Amino acid sequence: MRDTGSQLFLDGTQYYRQIDDLAMSICVAKKISDAHWREFLEGTVRLSQGLGHYACVTVIGFVHAYPNPLQRRMTVDFLQKSKVPTVKRMGLVSDSSFVRGAIVALNWIIPKAKVRSFRSRDAVSCFNWLREIGKFDVQAASDAWNEGRAALGLK
Repeated sequence: MRDTGSQLFLDGTQYYRQIDDLAMSICVAKKISDAHWREFLEGTVRLSQGLGHYACVTVIGFVHAYPNPLQRRMTVDFLQKSKVPTVKRMGLVSDSSFVRGAIVALNWIIPKAKVRSFRSRDAVSCFNWLREIGKFDVQAASDAWNEGRAALGLK
């Protein structure tokens, strides 16, 4: 199993981990600055390069803030410039209907990917859906997701 181990970004308010084909990110930041977002992008690409493998599926959870339009454009440009392959599927996990509704804006980042939203209690369903495309251990992913939530003070 290729695993970056747990990583924290955005001054400790964003958990990130890549396990084989799966990238996961949980963010509890109240606000995301452009500088922090760029640090996150650069850091995650370095981690993937260190593994020698980019994720093809991703799961994300934003509790409060999520990337603004400028940061979404920054993401598209950065990923293209860095020659990072587009993920095939993205699962958004959130208990906020507002944040789940923002999935349309996130789909703009990766327009060729299939994107679905899930409630927190359905995270395992999200992992199973992503596992249809990506190769990773669902139990290891679920454990890492729970570890990240606990590290960020979420239940």
